[in-house]
Amino acid sequence: EFGHPEWIDFPREGNGWSGHYARRQWKLQDEEHLRYRHFAAWDRAMMELDDRFGVVSSSHQWVTHMDEEGQVLVFERGPLLFVMNWSPSQDHVNYKVATPVPGKWRVCLDSDAWDFGGRGRVAHEADHFSQPSKEKFHDRDQYIQVMAPSRTCVVYYNEDTHPKAEWKHVSYNLDDSSSGGGASNASDASNVGATSSGSSGNGYEQVSSFFG
Repeated sequence: EFGHPEWIDFPREGNGWSGHYARRQWKLQDEEHLRYRHFAAWDRAMMELDDRFGVVSSSHQWVTHMDEEGQVLVFERGPLLFVMNWSPSQDHVNYKVATPVPGKWRVCLDSDAWDFGGRGRVAHEADHFSQPSKEKFHDRDQYIQVMAPSRTCVVYYNEDTHPKAEWKHVSYNLDDSSSGGGASNASDASNVGATSSGSSGNGYEQVSSFFG
């Protein structure tokens, strides 16, 4: 119901068992002048993320860092690393994030991608190599440095343990007739090792590029 123009209310005694609001307006995602298509794309991308990595069913769920001052939450779920910046205005550049295992980490999902209605501040082709910590860092032996833009969730995978070439193929059937930004996130000089991914065409192309 997040972002829905009407509340969703299932039949119950308090509303006289009415089913009037027990519905979702799926047609809104087809309206080009609205941003509900971004919600639909994000929903599909999250489901595909779980199909590939088994995030929801994983027993490994661990919060490594709660930065109240910076308004950042970092947690591990399954083999993935989630970095959420809740600040409405503060971007974090070269933000240190503890990782469960060493190696090369890359973005596999980014809410700031233009195709999700974001601003494209995260470089998807950047390699984030872990660095050893001299002492335990949030109960981990190594860390990476990332760009954590305000009001975003960026998910990272380890290319060494889960190489992209071995990901199983999953399709979530995006509507090819939709149009949008048509470009990948631009490289940001403030990102660590940032490079441009250089896609073009359909507005959802960048979303598909996360998963090959």
